[in-house]
Amino acid sequence: MNSLKLTEPLNLGLTLNSGQVFDWSEKDGFWEGFIRGKKARLSDSGEKLFFEGVEKKEIYDFLKLDENTHEILNKISSKNRDLFLKEMIKKYSGLRILNQEPWECLISFIISQNSSIKTIRKRIETLRGLKGGFPKPGRMASFSEKDFKKMGFGYRSAYLKKTSEIVKGGFDLERLKKISFEDALEELESLPGVGEKVAKCVMLFSLGFNSAFPVDVHIERVMKKRYHVNKNIQEFAVKRFGPYAGYVQQYLFLSDLH
Repeated sequence: MNSLKLTEPLNLGLTLNSGQVFDWSEKDGFWEGFIRGKKARLSDSGEKLFFEGVEKKEIYDFLKLDENTHEILNKISSKNRDLFLKEMIKKYSGLRILNQEPWECLISFIISQNSSIKTIRKRIETLRGLKGGFPKPGRMASFSEKDFKKMGFGYRSAYLKKTSEIVKGGFDLERLKKISFEDALEELESLPGVGEKVAKCVMLFSLGFNSAFPVDVHIERVMKKRYHVNKNIQEFAVKRFGPYAGYVQQYLFLSDLH
């Protein structure tokens, strides 16, 4: 079992069970899941993070441990004198924004629509259980819409089939990291099954767009209640919270979820 020293709070339970990723589970004191296709086991204990199945560099990349999230968020809350946000940062101390593999992140959020966490996890387990593990775009495109329906993906089957064919045909998810926010959002929304919320989740949790502010019913509710905003939420969030607005979004999401 390998370990690394932590320089700021880390709460794996909050981070891996906060709606950013869906296929991690706790067993015997360890969180088990996948990091870029590799099966990993993680455990945090105060000043240290224990891990196996992946390299130290992959852990740093996945958990973005090179970022001082605590300092970033405290600067945002202090600048705006936002006492509610400050309270949430304290309450959910150790929550981090993940950096996932874009393809798996995209597919996970496409199949998450209108579904319970239990159902989403079952669907992802189905994909990981296929020969060769979580299928790459080429392998995914080889399945028919009927095949996906047999696996239990329902109306999302058409999205999986069409999107995998588009990505196999040359749609480069990694390239999106190098273009503007607006262009990346537009290109993602051109994919079948990808609306604004799914696109921004993929942008925030896998493409490095830290200002992406996904909006669902929880965010709509907390933004209306706490900030008296019910439209143009993305624009308001960036203006108020700055380039790390997406990080704030996750704390606000948890504040309403719990």
